[in-house]
Amino acid sequence: MTKEVQPYGELSPDSVSVGLGELFVSKEPQIILVAYALGSCVALCAHDPKVKVGGLAHILLPNTPAYSRQNGDNVPAKYADRALLELVTQLEALGASRERLIFKMGGGAAVLSGSSLFNSQNNPLPSRLDIGRRNIQGILALLYQAGHYPTAADVGGQAGRTLFFWPNTGKMRIRTVGGEERDY
Repeated sequence: MTKEVQPYGELSPDSVSVGLGELFVSKEPQIILVAYALGSCVALCAHDPKVKVGGLAHILLPNTPAYSRQNGDNVPAKYADRALLELVTQLEALGASRERLIFKMGGGAAVLSGSSLFNSQNNPLPSRLDIGRRNIQGILALLYQAGHYPTAADVGGQAGRTLFFWPNTGKMRIRTVGGEERDY
């Protein structure tokens, strides 16, 4: 039986916080994965319903920059282009099939658009600074190229989110900064 998410700030002993650039996969039925304070970051979740495994990647940016590759940056979930491959690889190691994987995602808010620098019609957020939108577009493009489509997405807007994911069942819960909760 899967435990329900505890109220804000009260993690269940079986909850695993997945931080910036981290990735976590599990086949344990009691585990709940949590990505706190998603602003422009996107949490990409994947689940294989047949073998009841799943995982979450907390993605910061859409593409690995050339300097990062040259310097040996080895944080696989930091960039979407590496996170998807690593997430699928780790899930396959637990018995998942990439053809059965179901993807869900949350986050990608335009957190800078509410700042006084970019809050007028005459001075919109420059597209290169809209990291949330770029993350969403990058992840969707990668999923589509791999033949996958997210079955649920709670993305965009200006509000930050916390995402809870049950890898055993594939359930995703989003809690926005305002306190609203939605299950997917």
